[in-house]
Amino acid sequence: MNINQLSYSRLILLVSCTVLWGCGSSDGLQFAPVSGTVIVDGQPAERVIITFEPKQIGENVISGPTSIGTTDEEGKFKLFTTTGDRRPAAVVGDHVVRIQGLEQYDRDSIQDAKSLGENVPSAAIPDAYSKDGVEFTVPENGTDEAIFDIKSTE
Repeated sequence: MNINQLSYSRLILLVSCTVLWGCGSSDGLQFAPVSGTVIVDGQPAERVIITFEPKQIGENVISGPTSIGTTDEEGKFKLFTTTGDRRPAAVVGDHVVRIQGLEQYDRDSIQDAKSLGENVPSAAIPDAYSKDGVEFTVPENGTDEAIFDIKSTE
């Protein structure tokens, strides 16, 4: 191996380590970007809060921070973690997703949304989505296709 090959190999190793380090965190959690759309009765759901809560991995162990987003006029959202640096991501793995309108949401959660510079929600969402939630798995590479198609009669 000559000097150029050795330098190239070191550069590849450095870039690989940097990329892998950037996707994780100091507490061992892996994060990925998540965005998508909320649709109610075939129409974009504007100003709705969507919360991704990592599923528990034991009786008392939560597998990471919650991520939250608010839909725009096209029903589109982007998630941000609610702790630390509020990174634009969610923890990789299984989540319970709760989708809520303003009349269903508590004051602290609305403040969280406002502190992220997001709109306050207004659309009504059926209780099944706001209380029980639905399951969603965040893939390792993230997704921009987290689509929730809701019927108001559910």
